[in-house]
Amino acid sequence: MHNSITKRLITSFLTATLWSIPLYTLYLGINSTLINTIIALFAIYILLISTSAVWFFTGMFIGLFWFWWIGLSFIHYQMPWMIIPVDTAVAITYALLFYFGAWLGEYIEKISKIDTANIIIKALYLYFVSYIHPFGFDWFRPQILFGLSYFGVSNLDFFIIVSSLALIAILSKKNIKYRYLPLLLMIFAVDMKLPHISYRQNDGIYLANTNVPIEKKWNQRYLKTQLKDVFAQIDEAIDRGYKAIILPESVIPLFLNRQPVLMDMLKSRSKKRAIIIGSLYLDGKIHRNSAYIFQNGKYKVANKTVLVPFGESNPLPKWLSGIVNKIFFDGAPDYQAAKNPTDINIKTQRYRVAICYEGTSEKLYNSDIKNMIVISNNAWFTPSIEPTLQKLLMIYLSRKYRVNIFHSVNGSKSFKIDINSNKFQ
Repeated sequence: MHNSITKRLITSFLTATLWSIPLYTLYLGINSTLINTIIALFAIYILLISTSAVWFFTGMFIGLFWFWWIGLSFIHYQMPWMIIPVDTAVAITYALLFYFGAWLGEYIEKISKIDTANIIIKALYLYFVSYIHPFGFDWFRPQILFGLSYFGVSNLDFFIIVSSLALIAILSKKNIKYRYLPLLLMIFAVDMKLPHISYRQNDGIYLANTNVPIEKKWNQRYLKTQLKDVFAQIDEAIDRGYKAIILPESVIPLFLNRQPVLMDMLKSRSKKRAIIIGSLYLDGKIHRNSAYIFQNGKYKVANKTVLVPFGESNPLPKWLSGIVNKIFFDGAPDYQAAKNPTDINIKTQRYRVAICYEGTSEKLYNSDIKNMIVISNNAWFTPSIEPTLQKLLMIYLSRKYRVNIFHSVNGSKSFKIDINSNKFQ
């Protein structure tokens, strides 16, 4: 019995490690498209042939390997003791999420007496599990394993891959001689059009990069320094001839629309160049996390449409949400989401504006959008792998929807994902 549990734990740990390698190699600045491709296939296949116990522990380890950084934000609320309980809750959530899929497969096989039902149900579950979002948090998507691979990331591509691996598992179970023949089906999922990530300023768009810790960002003693840096970057970009300047989320930690002097300074500079800058917006009594777009001496506001669960909007019932906000967030009200995303034109190009979490949400992506401006504040979770997971999600969405992404960040590197370069670095 002891050996059996140990074996399952080891198998689960190794499986979760395979699921995490593309994330951690990207974090380390290492990339091998071939290795990523092979590892992603093995990661899916091993789960398909594993028991519900292995699925449970694999989900637990993935919850830890992918999302251990979630608890880090409580350090900034002077609650470091919350890190372990929060990360434990996350691990258990994903353990149960995985376990349900395997249990369902085993149960249906048992009642149907069809010996292949287990693998078929597991394959279908892996295909659809990315649509299950615990508490509205949608950063677990198996498809991102193939973001840096030679396979495509569309729904059809992923279906072909999972179906092919399921067929191999079924044929192997029956000891069929030509069990690996379904590998040929994966030819239809191959996509060699890989994106290029650039950390340099290009395309006439200046991606500002700041590294202001959370403890300083909202401290009024450091406000003057932050504002000085913001306008220094804007003026430098104007002098260097950039057509647009993008600055991170909440780079001006104020309700900017209530600051007429700052507004006039930005309007004046926008007569020369477009400026997209993150700040807060006070709409009557409603607090919004916003991006301000200054062009030709005028401005418009892009209010956030997809809010971060717990961080900006509490997904719990209203009565419980109030208690949680009072205990952990000093009674601060939730932000309010806008109904629709905002699109802008810079010269002749159309861009959709997204704020941090929105940049990883499929709700803002569609086939009509070819360029996305994303502004983020990753200082809540650094140093950690959170910016890397965010980047991997953006690579996946960039490939899936064929979108160029311009990402300006506080707390990690700003970058551009160029979907048309046909190369990845």
